[in-house]
Amino acid sequence: MNFFMMPAGDYEFPFNIPLDEHTIETIRGPSQNQHTYQVHGIVERRLGKDIIVSEPIGIYKSPAVPLGFMMSSPALVEGSLGDLVQYNVSIPDVNIPFGSTFPVKFSLVPLSKDISLGTITLEVVEEHKIKIDAPAAYSARYNIRHLASKAKHVILAEQHEPDDYVSERPEVFEIEWCTAKKVSLPRDFASCTQSVQTGVFKINHLLAVTITVKDARGGLSMIKETIPFKIAMSPYVIGQDGTIYSVDMEELEHDSSPSPPVYNDHKKDVLLAGYQQVTETSTEDLLYRLRHHAHTPDTFRFDSNEFGSPPDYELLVANNP
Repeated sequence: MNFFMMPAGDYEFPFNIPLDEHTIETIRGPSQNQHTYQVHGIVERRLGKDIIVSEPIGIYKSPAVPLGFMMSSPALVEGSLGDLVQYNVSIPDVNIPFGSTFPVKFSLVPLSKDISLGTITLEVVEEHKIKIDAPAAYSARYNIRHLASKAKHVILAEQHEPDDYVSERPEVFEIEWCTAKKVSLPRDFASCTQSVQTGVFKINHLLAVTITVKDARGGLSMIKETIPFKIAMSPYVIGQDGTIYSVDMEELEHDSSPSPPVYNDHKKDVLLAGYQQVTETSTEDLLYRLRHHAHTPDTFRFDSNEFGSPPDYELLVANNP
């Protein structure tokens, strides 16, 4: 390598670093950083000490689809609590973007009279599992091939009082409890880690739901369910500088699933789609020309100066049995 003199000033040296598809993601968690990366830049100097600069970077695997299309796999748990209530709890998708807000929907139908709904508790739990090969001496002595350790902690916990749950549905049941509560995931790596699985690390997440129900005699019963889900990294929620942007999945759910138009507001189908727009002409004249050119569809085109707009479907059917 040849040395050369560099005048004083600011310089930029663009470069590319190819990454293997099996590269392990950056794993930064509440207690410690399990797997991190740094880029080192070295300026070698012949007559002085080398200049070394390092910068931490994050490497994440993200879905190659727009964020709105991620919401295609909703998660649902349902069941019954004896002869007291039937219930179902759902979240919009099993993949939740890091740092986002997502709704948890509840629906409960009482099966007995004088049943009242109590508090709802939501917890997001993170589980860490580590498995490594046992040292040779340890393996030979205890006949153990792997050493495993696991721990879990609660990322967030919320309790909601029964304030807005009641929804009258006399046509199906006497009453139904319906509500939706939003869960906002932490937006910093000191509180939460993305879901990931490598040969050594495995980090899972689940939503724990507890619902209290009071019977006619005042006795309390509890519904306990868990919904496994994944916290996924995405370029839509994390910027190049590491800033985490909050995403409300309920808004995305509404935007990505537009309702169909009201029947009276629908547009009539253009029967002659694919042809040029035409000017006014009689339906009979248009039908004659269609029949006349029926055997040469590749050469037939409408002249915009000769024909009018396409006829209604009803007129064509009525005049062309």
